[in-house]
Amino acid sequence: MSRRNLEETRTLLLDTGVDMLVGSGTDVTIGKLDLTEVSTRAGMASAGSAYKIWPDQDAYRRDLLRHFLDRSFNIGSEDFFADMVDFEPTTAPTLDALIRSFDDRTPEERATESANFAAYVALWLAALHDDDLATSLETGDSVSLNWFTELYAAATVGYGLEFIPPLTPLLFAIVANAAVEGFDIHRAVHPAVAQRELTIDDDDGNPRTWTLLSCTLRALVDAFTRPITETPA
Repeated sequence: MSRRNLEETRTLLLDTGVDMLVGSGTDVTIGKLDLTEVSTRAGMASAGSAYKIWPDQDAYRRDLLRHFLDRSFNIGSEDFFADMVDFEPTTAPTLDALIRSFDDRTPEERATESANFAAYVALWLAALHDDDLATSLETGDSVSLNWFTELYAAATVGYGLEFIPPLTPLLFAIVANAAVEGFDIHRAVHPAVAQRELTIDDDDGNPRTWTLLSCTLRALVDAFTRPITETPA
């Protein structure tokens, strides 16, 4: 087997660290992750190579946090957001279908997301007592929020809607993300309640399956937007 270069080693150690974070669930504390332990878990004989990449534990943990946010919440998935923002009315689903798709995930996807989210919440709780961690989390969230804001702004125009002043795409992104995160918590604690399904007639008059989350997002769209009105000449 060929020896890994430093970039391959870096990726391996970051992936291993993320797996350790997620695996620890609500007991996660990023400050307890030790490079020697991570290196051992990654199958390396020592942490020597790790210290050729990061000068100390804190530098590794900062990199690890960014990697966790990128891998777990697709913050770095610029192609995904670019595709979504490139709105094509002729091929786009109906607005109701798009909203329902935000909660249309397989059980395996839900299990992975629940584990990631548990670690994410635990990191935020730890950040209450760690200013550096709080700053890193706020930075990652800001990047994610900006992309969601761009996505919602483009989709709104594409569906012939506009935001009702003083409401904006940014405010919608904040509220919608909070709703999704809240339902993720309820789903982890009480899935039978959070994942309750309802049959409601869609825009086309046909009965469709809606979850409580998709109903909430539909209500938010109605509260934040209206059909585009023409500006008087």
